[in-house]
Order: sequence, then structure tokens, then C-alpha cells
Amino acid sequence: MRAEGELDILTAPALHAVLDAALDDPGDTLVVLDLSQVTFADVTFLRVVCEARRTAVCRAGWLRLVYTHPAIGQLLHVTRLRGEFPQYLSACDAVHDRRASTGSLLDRLAC
Repeated sequence: MRAEGELDILTAPALHAVLDAALDDPGDTLVVLDLSQVTFADVTFLRVVCEARRTAVCRAGWLRLVYTHPAIGQLLHVTRLRGEFPQYLSACDAVHDRRASTGSLLDRLAC
């Protein structure tokens, strides 16, 4: 699934509904959320994806995030959620658990 634009208090309910629907399918607890077209994300977004991740893990699944925008990586870094949401550069990488190199996003943040 793919999100785009801004993920904030106005769009969080829609994202929550889409993730809930995906995780309600008993045969589909492996979810990739592509954020490559997201231009802004705030703490409300984090609350939604953290809840979805907990649901997925409780159902023996996972939620993986595709992101390339440095602001998303920085948000995850400062909230100490990079361990729960490592960076994947594509949906294919996320499905096959091929994480981006550790420094790739943080190096861009330092510039």
C-alpha cells in the first residue's frame, strides 16, 4: 500500500482505516507501507504506524516502511523508532527484508 502527501492529524484516520483493513485480513499480516511520496509526517502518523505494527506483530506478521525522504528518517530517529521501522528503499526490499545501509539516510540528514 502507498501513502502520499501529508500524514498528519487530518489524514491519520484514513491511514488508520486502511492499515486496520489490511491487518484484519487473517491471511495478510505482512504489510508494506510505501511512504516514498509522503512530503510531511508528524507524531500523529507515528501513533498510527506504531499501533499497526503492534497489531501485525501480535498476529505473527510485520509492518515495514519504505521511505526515502530524510524528514521521515529524522522523525523516526529522534523518536528512537528506527529500530522498529528500519529504512527500506523499495517495496521489494521491504518484502525481502533488505534494509538500507545504516548510514544512507543519516548521512543525508547530516548535510
